[in-house]
Amino acid sequence: GLVEHLCTQSCTTVMVCSTHSDPASMIRCMHAGVREFLTPPFTAAGLRDALMRVSARQVACPATKGAGGEISVFFGAKGGCGVTTVACNFAFLLARESTKKTLLIDLDLPLGDVGLVFGVTASYSTLDALENYERLDAMLLSKLLVQHSPNLFLLTSPETITSIPEFASAVHKLLAVCRREFEFIVIDAGARLNGPSANLFDAD
Repeated sequence: GLVEHLCTQSCTTVMVCSTHSDPASMIRCMHAGVREFLTPPFTAAGLRDALMRVSARQVACPATKGAGGEISVFFGAKGGCGVTTVACNFAFLLARESTKKTLLIDLDLPLGDVGLVFGVTASYSTLDALENYERLDAMLLSKLLVQHSPNLFLLTSPETITSIPEFASAVHKLLAVCRREFEFIVIDAGARLNGPSANLFDAD
């Protein structure tokens, strides 16, 4: 399945967060290559420890020189399973513990809750980046972001969204620009990136 496909990618570490903690599910995930299997309650300490273990493993598998920022995508099997909570905590801890520039992108369109979780109101959103992807560059991107802390930046979800015909192309361009500007990019994809859209980030 999707998890096994992700695990086969070079230097990819897959973390699974699930409300189901039965041994059979955990064994299937571990056989597929999952390195971290987290179950509720999702505490800051637990997420921090998992992140530190992942970071330690990355030392043995350095990123390709010039490849750009590292991307972490969080999405769930259904709505309301806590994906946004996990993604926000992960991004916050990653920025704090690594002290490197980290960007959290809300792709749970529309009406994602990243802005709500961090208590920020943004003038621009993911929609502005996607609709203007052809002219998107570092300068334009910087104007769309909200800085939450010294190392954490947010690109929040819009309140409404219209159909974007070139959605995949727009996302790929957005990530290409982000990877040049940030060392870590965390994506809250909600529960919408399944089925035909599951390979949206394959090229990135």
